Amino acid sequence: MFCKAPFNHLWQETTGKIKPCCVFDSDYYSGYSSLQKAFDSEENKNFRKKMLNNDEIEGCNGCTMYQDFDSYDTENPKLRFIELSLDNNCNFKCVTCESKFSKLLYEDDLKLREMGFDRTPMKTVINDVNLDEIDKSELQKVKFAGGEPFLNKKILHFIQSLNLSNLVVELNTNNSIFPTKWIPTLKMLKRFRCIVSLDGVYEVGEFCRYHMKMNKMTKNLMKWKELSGKRIIVSFNYVCHSLNVLNINQTKKYIDDLGFKNDQYDWYIKKYNGKPWNFKIFKMDFCKYPKHLDIGILPNETKKMIVDIAQNNEVSDYIWTKKFNHEECQKFLKYCMFLESTRKISLPKESELIFNNVAKNIS
Repeated sequence: MFCKAPFNHLWQETTGKIKPCCVFDSDYYSGYSSLQKAFDSEENKNFRKKMLNNDEIEGCNGCTMYQDFDSYDTENPKLRFIELSLDNNCNFKCVTCESKFSKLLYEDDLKLREMGFDRTPMKTVINDVNLDEIDKSELQKVKFAGGEPFLNKKILHFIQSLNLSNLVVELNTNNSIFPTKWIPTLKMLKRFRCIVSLDGVYEVGEFCRYHMKMNKMTKNLMKWKELSGKRIIVSFNYVCHSLNVLNINQTKKYIDDLGFKNDQYDWYIKKYNGKPWNFKIFKMDFCKYPKHLDIGILPNETKKMIVDIAQNNEVSDYIWTKKFNHEECQKFLKYCMFLESTRKISLPKESELIFNNVAKNIS
């Protein structure tokens, strides 16, 4: 599939690793710590040639992200869209996460590695990217992930150094912090999109995104609701896995009850950078790593139960794309028991239902 990303975009994670985009499944720019040098490199020039020749590219197989770059140019390669994760400073311990993205998970990763899990414990990780050396002449969009971006003052300073009226900024947040000092700058942007990571509500949410508090979540969302409009857009991202798959409908209802609805952004849905765009207030992704939380590896009996209860077409379609994996199911049970023992918090009823069903069907 032809993609314009290598002509316009780069992504750099907390460790400094650079990729053409956030889902690219291969190492390509090994040896580069500079975004600009990687973008201007011979490797990237060859990447563009392969793309123009419709050559098969390892790392792009099965990708659907090409749509995110449709509105960009290919004639004059420039950095027009960059994605950055600057550190692993985060105040949450999410069940799908690891210490590379949240330093609070360092001790957990040490223990899990000893238990046979694929973990690489990291204490403090800082991406030392030199933001000043980037050619900003045609920079149109910047996206920040974490850690928790609102804990990093460097991000605000970088945004303030750019041409705000022509800049689109997207930021993934756990919504534990309302960034009062950022708001005057965000209001000056062409557009700011606040993407709230919300992997469940109430007991499920507080278990899956450990340290999340529902009262704080609601309080901060109401502040964003007051600000939302043509410059500030709020949407939600839900990573579906075996511990929260039965909480999807409740989460959607919570968002809807707060007044966040697709029709409030009709103007945005119909036209985005001059082209139609499939925007959703609530976007769901499926957890593929860690594998033991992937709903696709569960026993068939458990899958049938989930489909019956969840009543969700996306879940029904995805859950049968993979085969039952006994080893990963054993890890799932082991991981759940680890979470309960280290967090001193019990599995929510919905999660426990799946735990018990898996235990029954792999014994």
